[in-house]
Amino acid sequence: MKELETYRVLGIPVTVGDREAIVGRILELGHGAAPALVLPVNPELLVIAERHPAFARILKTAALNTVDGIGLAWLLSYYAGRKVERFPGVELVEMLARESARRGLRMGLVGGRPGSAGRARAALLARHPGGDIWLGPPLEVPGCPCRDLGYAAAVRSAGVDLLLVALGAPKQELWLAENLAACGARVGVGVGGSFEILGGLVPRAPLWMRRWNLEWFYRTWQEPLRLLRLAALARLPLQVLRTRASGKAAVTVVLAPGV
Repeated sequence: MKELETYRVLGIPVTVGDREAIVGRILELGHGAAPALVLPVNPELLVIAERHPAFARILKTAALNTVDGIGLAWLLSYYAGRKVERFPGVELVEMLARESARRGLRMGLVGGRPGSAGRARAALLARHPGGDIWLGPPLEVPGCPCRDLGYAAAVRSAGVDLLLVALGAPKQELWLAENLAACGARVGVGVGGSFEILGGLVPRAPLWMRRWNLEWFYRTWQEPLRLLRLAALARLPLQVLRTRASGKAAVTVVLAPGV
């Protein structure tokens, strides 16, 4: 298992490394004393964190932030002096389902478009026989997420080990921060639109586009409203330049192999 490296990007820790090592680390967190947040991070989230202090605190205190965004991968590649690959949330979910089935852990799927979590569950169980995946009841969070003891009790009674929440950012991160401890799950993961892709409701970019880091283009072509979100790709380097101009380090190494 390759070692992991952690960088602090505009004050937010982000861990990079071999995917198997990242998944192994997530499973290790499941044996920790406190529930752990695992959050895939992209440029949009870093931009939101700059103007949303409560959200920034969640990212800064999460147990593990991973690279889910080509703009962030490019930025870290520049500072690391080597290629840093993104770890899309949909692929993280797939690997967690595989390892959960192998290790007898129970996953819980919560949120997503109506019907998407159920379809994702069926697809994952078909590919990973023997898995144990709980389907949560519909979760509606119209405003700012707050403590939801009733829903948390349902998750706790189901005995979920890994809780995957798809509400979109920053709502899913805020909901997890408020409710994970009461849910009883050891690890909570924000997974965005992964259920829609896994369930076949939204087609994923062809493999050649993924290899050329053009998945963002494909998603934008499918959903033109995502153009507004792509502005973060431009704002992130501007924030990095502003931070450097102020005399502060925009990206620093927090933990590297051998340190």
